[in-house]
Amino acid sequence: MSENKTKYDVILIGSQRENSYLGSKTFYLEEMFKKYAPDINVGLYDMMAPDEERIQTIAKNFIFIPWVDSLDLDWCAFFLNLESPSKKILYTDNYYWYAEQRDRIIKLGFNLESLFNYIAFSSREHGGWWDSSIYKYFGLPIFTDFFEKREISNPEEKIIFLESPWDLSMSGEPYNAIRIIKECFPKIKKKYPDVKIISQGCDFAWVDKNLPEQLPLSEIVDYYGKSQMYVLSHSETCGYAQVEAGLCGTKVVTTKDFSNQSALLAGERAFSFWSFDGGEESFMNAIDKAMEDYDKEKIKKLSLSVHNDKFVFENIRESLWGLD
Repeated sequence: MSENKTKYDVILIGSQRENSYLGSKTFYLEEMFKKYAPDINVGLYDMMAPDEERIQTIAKNFIFIPWVDSLDLDWCAFFLNLESPSKKILYTDNYYWYAEQRDRIIKLGFNLESLFNYIAFSSREHGGWWDSSIYKYFGLPIFTDFFEKREISNPEEKIIFLESPWDLSMSGEPYNAIRIIKECFPKIKKKYPDVKIISQGCDFAWVDKNLPEQLPLSEIVDYYGKSQMYVLSHSETCGYAQVEAGLCGTKVVTTKDFSNQSALLAGERAFSFWSFDGGEESFMNAIDKAMEDYDKEKIKKLSLSVHNDKFVFENIRESLWGLD
């Protein structure tokens, strides 16, 4: 552990490692604090760094940005032993994900609602939590300046970016489209022979470029921006990637079961919908619609108009303790 004895106003517990799932969320939050509250002293406790590189956990407020496996007994003990007084906030995607983790942790002997002052969500799904004083709605923590300053990409070739598919053993229909994808993408390649298919961690024969599962944010966003469409392959707890695609001006192909309220805020112009009830025909129709020329600048403007990082930051700031 480093000898840095600074007392921070806020410590973000996440990661800035480029190959980390948490890297973009942490980056967005850090940038929001820099923009809207530059006088607040913010530190990063990098959960993926070696112990000797981590800062001292001395702060008025802690914001924990977890993924599923990081909510375990070790992290429960970590928060239980943090120096007081301080406010502890768990900031995650939605209530359904949190409730599943809460019930799992209770069986291990810890109650998350006694460890954290607030449980904060990025989306509003499940109305039952609204009356609880411990649950908060922060909103989707995406730093929109990062996208607003990026130029719209209009490449000559048409690219379909396919979200990394899941096996049916991980999730069944209608929350997983792997069967439809396997049946339809060879037909898409036949119908649109000049189209290039890009995915991550997906080595199907019809995938033209199989990217590593983790890439730096700037690199993966470049791929989103160059694509004609971003195709979801399964349901999302929050849907950062599809929101990022929209902020790049790229239309998203999805179902109402795959995309939650926060991801759909830009409205139907930004999406091409299909349904399992309609089967392959519905999926192919959605692809055909997204393949038509559209104004990427309009999609970007729609997305920027509904994803307001200042609103999110004010929700966060209102929940912090000990700040002037």
